[in-house]
Amino acid sequence: MPAQRMNILSIHAHFDDYEFTAAGTFEMWKRKLGRRLRAKVIVCTDGKAGHHFQTREETGRIRLQEQLASAKIGGYEFEPLRYPNGEVPREACLQVTTDLLAALWKAIRDFEPDYLFCPPLPAAALAGIHVDHVAVAEAVRKVAYMINVPHAFTPEFPADETKSKPCNVPVILNVYDGYMFGANSFDFTVDVEDAFPKIAEMAWCHQSQVREWLP
Repeated sequence: MPAQRMNILSIHAHFDDYEFTAAGTFEMWKRKLGRRLRAKVIVCTDGKAGHHFQTREETGRIRLQEQLASAKIGGYEFEPLRYPNGEVPREACLQVTTDLLAALWKAIRDFEPDYLFCPPLPAAALAGIHVDHVAVAEAVRKVAYMINVPHAFTPEFPADETKSKPCNVPVILNVYDGYMFGANSFDFTVDVEDAFPKIAEMAWCHQSQVREWLP
C-alpha cells in the first residue's frame, strides 16, 4: 500500500507572516514526511506598503523576491493570491468582498489541503488588530463552508463551471497573531525548537522588513 501524501496550506496577509507563525510547524512536518508532504504558502496582499524610503512599486517587487528566496530555503510552493481579474489585493486596506471570497475558494479548491493555517479572528474587543490580518481571518472563516460547494463562485471563475467534483475539505487551524498579544489565546502549541535555525534563515530573507522598516 503506497504511503499517504499530505497537503498543507498557509494563507496569510503579508510577506513574512508565514515565517513568524507557521514555518516551524511546516518544517517539522517536512522532516517527518519528506516527499510525501506538499506545502504551499499563499499571501493575500501585494506587499507595497510599509517602507521608509522605497517607492510602493520597488517595495512590492523586493518583498516578492524575498518571499521567493524564503520558499527556496523552506522547500514550499508560493503563490500570491489573485482576484478573478488577475490583480493582487492591495496591502493595508484588504476587505472581505465577493472577489476575495472567490479568490480564496478557487485557491483552496485547486490545492485541496488536508490542513489549512490562517490568522485568527480577534478574541477580545480591545485586541490589537491589523486590518489585513482580520480580513484574511474573516474571509477564510466565511468561505470555509463553500469550499466543497460546486459552482459557488463560477460567476467569477467561469472556467471552473465544467470542473465540478467533490473537493477535500481541510482542517482549519488558526496561528498565533502577535498583533493581538494576550487576547489571542491558544488551544495547543507545537515545539519547533529543532527547526529554529531554518525558521531564522527563512525570516532573514525579509531584509526589507526585519532590517529596513521594523527597526
